[in-house]
Amino acid sequence: AEGRMLWSGQALYVGVTVQDDDVDGWRRDLAKDAPVFRRDGLELLLKPNREARECFRIAVSPNGQLYDSRFDRIEGPNAVLGGWLEHVEWESGVRVVGAVAGTNSDPSDRDEGYVLELAVPWNTITPEGASEQTPSSKWSMELSVLDRARAWHWASDRVPAGGSERLNRLGMLKLLE
Repeated sequence: AEGRMLWSGQALYVGVTVQDDDVDGWRRDLAKDAPVFRRDGLELLLKPNREARECFRIAVSPNGQLYDSRFDRIEGPNAVLGGWLEHVEWESGVRVVGAVAGTNSDPSDRDEGYVLELAVPWNTITPEGASEQTPSSKWSMELSVLDRARAWHWASDRVPAGGSERLNRLGMLKLLE
């Protein structure tokens, strides 16, 4: 897989090209927020900083099916997922374009892979809906390419794939001019 990121004052842009001889994504007609992270695709976890009490999850299937949610750090008897509460109803406003080179979810042939491009608006993932970022802004993040039961993560190799402990050990993304 090969990925690139760019940013503007309004959005974070993520592009990924994945070579995959058996693309196993989801149909486009699934309900919003179907669990696309259980098959092939891309997953992005973002926190405004390491100490933030909220984390944003954006998962996309090879054909562009979107799953987005927000996690809030909580304590007490209602704490689940290692102290994180997931809000699937949250809307990211992410724009997605996906293209599969081959056939989606057809193991009888050989595929080439897929390309995904995302535009993540800052105003939905920043405290108080701030609309712009500046050079030197620092974010905690993890970018994962998912391939059924396997995943390749950019962030931390100290945490096994899956599990809410990933939300506490994200890598750092620094915006540069």
